Amino acid sequence: MERDINFNAIPAKGVHTEYRFKKAVFLICLNLKGHNAYGCVKRYLRILPLVTILICFVILVFISKSFRSPSEEELNRRQYFNTSSHKIKVTINSTFLIPNEYLCRINNPYLLIIVPSRIQNSHVREVIRATYASISRDRVSEVLGQKVDVVVRTLFLIGTSGNQTIERNILYEYMKYKDILQIDIQDTYYNLTAKLLHAFKWINLYCKHVTYILKADDDVLVNVSNLLAQLKSHNPSENGSIYGKIFDTSEHFNVFREGRWGVSHEEYPMNHYPRYAQGTSYTLTQNLVQKIVHSAQNFPYLHIEDVFITGILAGTIHGAEFIKLNGTSDWGDAIPNPCKFAENNRLAQHRMTPHLMSQTWQALMSYTITCKTYRGRTMKH
Repeated sequence: MERDINFNAIPAKGVHTEYRFKKAVFLICLNLKGHNAYGCVKRYLRILPLVTILICFVILVFISKSFRSPSEEELNRRQYFNTSSHKIKVTINSTFLIPNEYLCRINNPYLLIIVPSRIQNSHVREVIRATYASISRDRVSEVLGQKVDVVVRTLFLIGTSGNQTIERNILYEYMKYKDILQIDIQDTYYNLTAKLLHAFKWINLYCKHVTYILKADDDVLVNVSNLLAQLKSHNPSENGSIYGKIFDTSEHFNVFREGRWGVSHEEYPMNHYPRYAQGTSYTLTQNLVQKIVHSAQNFPYLHIEDVFITGILAGTIHGAEFIKLNGTSDWGDAIPNPCKFAENNRLAQHRMTPHLMSQTWQALMSYTITCKTYRGRTMKH
């Protein structure tokens, strides 16, 4: 029986799954003797047609899946992200009314903090200057024992109001502090994306040697020393890195069609957003800035700034890595009292009033005196 089997007639491995299966059965049957080996081969020949049909069925299922028609969502996605078919949709050519071209010229900053601010919020800017932006000087600072030994700059990003008195006051404010970038764009929530894209263009022109860029809303308090410590513990990706509170679960991906965060199908045709960083505060590496400015012009304008800049442009188009930072607040988080913020070494908290921001900064700068005196009572807000 062994002499009657010619394995040379069986094609080599990788030609047909059926032949590989046949060879395996024959090898098993060869281990049997006499009548058992003969019966084994006979039974195999009897089931061979069924095996062949099963193999063909599996192949057909695989082929049908490979050539199935894409869903409408997939077609929209392909069209949206096919930038080669896009014309210029967003122009980033508004005038810098206050260009502030000298901010980074004397000492190049390691960290540049961009704070989008409503033009009329001068009192908020004053509080930020007195708190975490106060370490944006060329000196060594320390917060809760963590030293800030790099150059940090803060730049307030504002648009226009149409009110001559407010515009005149902005010019006086700039002359006093030298920390304002004004763009000829109406100061509205809808234009936030446009303001930031122009700020990135400004970085390419006047501050291109910066290492990190932090974007923080003007109701956010940032522990800059904590941020710097966490940034230094990570090696940035060659494709760029995004640091912050990263939204990577389905609850944050749904697209709203109405309300403040509503977008039309023309602006964004899919039903789900990609992974992105929460817009209250996030940090980018410098190598993403020019890429974002270039790519943004090929997409429909999207006023959901954090999704557009971090999720679509930086993440999806340019493959930036997302890194979660410890101590950043989520949308639904309760606002901690000042001493708890310091005690837990929080990184950033949004929805902060100017008064609470001042109290929390006081707790950070003098934790022992502010929070550990008066018989152990902590500061309330």
